[in-house]
Amino acid sequence: MAAGRWDDLVVVCGSSWWDGTPLLEQHITQELSRFGPVLYVDPPTSVLTRFRSREAARASATGLRHVADNIAVLSPRVPPLMERPGSKAAGVAATRRQLKAAVRQLGSNRVDTVVVTSFDPLLGFLGERCSVYYAKDDYLAAAELVGMGARRIRRWVDRLTTAADVVVAVSPTLVETLAARGVSAVLIPNGCEPGLFARTPAPGPQSAPVAAYLGHLSDRVDLGLLEAVADRGIRLKVIGPRQETLSGGRFDALLERHNVAWLDVVPYRELPDVLGDVTTCLLPYGDTSFNRASFPLKLLEYLAAGRRVVSTGLPAARWLDTGLIDLADGAEDFAERTSLSLTTILADDEIARRRAFAAGHTWESRAAALLEATGRTTRAELTA
Repeated sequence: MAAGRWDDLVVVCGSSWWDGTPLLEQHITQELSRFGPVLYVDPPTSVLTRFRSREAARASATGLRHVADNIAVLSPRVPPLMERPGSKAAGVAATRRQLKAAVRQLGSNRVDTVVVTSFDPLLGFLGERCSVYYAKDDYLAAAELVGMGARRIRRWVDRLTTAADVVVAVSPTLVETLAARGVSAVLIPNGCEPGLFARTPAPGPQSAPVAAYLGHLSDRVDLGLLEAVADRGIRLKVIGPRQETLSGGRFDALLERHNVAWLDVVPYRELPDVLGDVTTCLLPYGDTSFNRASFPLKLLEYLAAGRRVVSTGLPAARWLDTGLIDLADGAEDFAERTSLSLTTILADDEIARRRAFAAGHTWESRAAALLEATGRTTRAELTA
């Protein structure tokens, strides 16, 4: 390995596995690698994690590996039940040891920035120039969803915000929530990959147009909204893995309807083809504190595919401030707006307008904002 090639290293400690569905951390890592070397750190896993999580089971790699030019991935192994109070310290210590060893193995003499999006206290111990806590969700509001106590989560988040030189939040609501706790955060919303979704073909002539939901099926989804759409006889395609917490009986009943089809895990790069027969994409998230603080990636991905969008009135959808997203209030209104959106053909000029809007919200621009926030470079240098 060339001397100094991995100096000024950026370390991104993710809350999702590199080999899983690309989320914020993976997209940001890809873009940051254009400016210099990046080490992506998977969530620490144990033998038990692989039995309890489908995503962890699919992420079979261990140790340190190179996955692309300027990108290495570390998959730490920790003792079982790391998140339990008695095991957390041991798990963190094991992760830190492996992370230090990986930096040495890469031959890096300087770590420039460490970005943490999880609960794990991994800021500061590598001697980085800048420590970043990247809040991609309101974790306190997610306590029930992730099965952890709110007091424990608050303690972990407080520790991270205290250790961070820069705190980033993905939504205006999350910026306000952090401010109420005395934490000043930089707003960097989620982005999209316009080039990938531009491959989505326009819907061809068909007997019945299709509406679709794309994403993880969890308790974030208001099944009542999807049921109301299906009640109208609309062809509904549901795309994404189902989490165990999702209300079993109601979801099973929804899938039994003749006009509803479910596709489980679809590789990210194949999503444009899966959306090819879809006219309208749906964001049926319920009105919860967790959802209000979120910035769903699918909003911009839907637009990048050129599709019509019907969404609940989440703050993130309102922040985008575009008439290209149809905001609904309640199940009947959601179903009605979906039905109306399917009455006309999706024309080429309409597809182009949606894609042009999404092109203003790329992951490249989000990574540039992060580099500027950390003082790694200036906007003038980025646009030169």
